[in-house]
Amino acid sequence: MKNTFQLAAFGILFLLTQACSSIEEPVNANAEIPDNKKISTGRLPGVYPDTLECEKAMASQTYGYGWKNLDSYYRNSIPRYHNNTDYTENLKKHVIALLTLPDLGFFQEADKSTIAFYINEMKDFSFTDTKTMLKYLSAMEGTWPNEKIKAIALESYNKTIQYFKTEMPPSALPKYQAQFDQLKAYGESLSVR
Repeated sequence: MKNTFQLAAFGILFLLTQACSSIEEPVNANAEIPDNKKISTGRLPGVYPDTLECEKAMASQTYGYGWKNLDSYYRNSIPRYHNNTDYTENLKKHVIALLTLPDLGFFQEADKSTIAFYINEMKDFSFTDTKTMLKYLSAMEGTWPNEKIKAIALESYNKTIQYFKTEMPPSALPKYQAQFDQLKAYGESLSVR
């Protein structure tokens, strides 16, 4: 497992290096950036987001990072440095998904209130990553009543479907429908007491 995460980390660094080295035009430091190309951040100009911190967690054994580091990053750094930016929701989704990596031991070590916190965070997103939501909801079985888990699963499913119908190209929903249907099937499979 350690080698898998090392390869993933080095692969990401390689891709970032390749992307940066493939720029063929010289950079004009005085060039004006068009409004539609500007990136909005919550930091002062010249201070770059620390999103690579969450990437380090992918190689947790190599760098000594664990789920508590990601949890701290999510709860402290994102609100402080990335709040209300055009990428905030995607960054949050990314960190929540990284927490599900088996090597981090999140579901084995985190208390149920921490898992519930992230479920509530995902409920606020414009659409849900089905695989991630399924892992979190499954972890709450036996703690939360089935009615609550079912309601969240079906609400997330309906919200995601609605988002894809209204905000995405027409070809997107058929492409991902089967994945979304897994969340619906999970919710419908829970027996209500």
